[in-house]
Amino acid sequence: MSKPSAAARMGTEPLNPLLLSLAIPMMISMLVQALYNVVDSIFVSYVNEAALSAVSLAFPIQNLLIAFAVGTAVGVNAHLSKSLGEGNREEAERAAMNGLFLAVCSALGFLLFGLFGAEAFITSQTSDPLIARYGAEYLTICTVFSIGCCLQCMMEKVLVASGHSTYAMITQMVGALTNIVLDPVMVSTSGSRLIREEAVETMREMLFPLAEIITPNVPETEALTGARIRNTEDMERAAKALQAACGCAVLCKGGHRVNDANDLLCMDGELHWFLGKRVDNPNTHGTGCTLSSAIASNLALGHSLEDSVRRAKEYLTGALEAGLDLGKGSGPVNHMYRFFEKDTE
Repeated sequence: MSKPSAAARMGTEPLNPLLLSLAIPMMISMLVQALYNVVDSIFVSYVNEAALSAVSLAFPIQNLLIAFAVGTAVGVNAHLSKSLGEGNREEAERAAMNGLFLAVCSALGFLLFGLFGAEAFITSQTSDPLIARYGAEYLTICTVFSIGCCLQCMMEKVLVASGHSTYAMITQMVGALTNIVLDPVMVSTSGSRLIREEAVETMREMLFPLAEIITPNVPETEALTGARIRNTEDMERAAKALQAACGCAVLCKGGHRVNDANDLLCMDGELHWFLGKRVDNPNTHGTGCTLSSAIASNLALGHSLEDSVRRAKEYLTGALEAGLDLGKGSGPVNHMYRFFEKDTE
């Protein structure tokens, strides 16, 4: 007799074993999620007292965001479980799709609040300009990018409803413990300074050691090492020094150089060059973020770090070459170019 599928378990397996098999992975998953909050608070307290106060002021809206995300997901979870238990797969699929739609709608609502209401909410609670600035920045980030929270909660409950709670636990733990790719985001491709000076040391001491790899560009590498980079030898010395100081691999991105776009990976004291040509494209907004995300995606697929960097660089080069001209100013690269490549044969 064949073993019933995970979805069929919801209607056929005895109640007590079913509860145990679903609850224990979820308890571990929630523990990992709770530890995020503890680590966040400890990290923020190292910045200063004003930063911790600012985070506290944003907490009510964060709770409201979690309530929308989790509450909607739990409702979908209940209906989806019931449908699967009854063997009604069509209704289960409809519930899952509607749940994803509702998650996106919730995220859009909080995005609008982040853009137009976050600052007013924080300033209504404090007259301290530093706390108000920290709080507005923090709450804006939390709400504008709430799509991650909403979709994560919904997908987790869909997995649980279909009998795959172990997968939810694995994704929580893998995201917390492995394959962390950190882009320092200190200086943009256009040369703009993106981070305050006092945050650099905190990032160096507390975030870099947790990462599998960090991906600074040339100006960021200069800021982190205090060394001037004028040629490949300078780049190699700086990458080695940064790798030794941070305890993780370093990819020094050469996109700011004039004649080429060669990147240098320093891993376990060894140097690996990734040669690239400069692409004549004024739309380079977000190239660093794209490269880091592509590296993380390839690591998640099981590729080695060196191979992940190579694949990510090839992807970014293709996205730049494909060209995408949206609006005015420096726009984004064409992330979807592989879906629309023309047949050249």
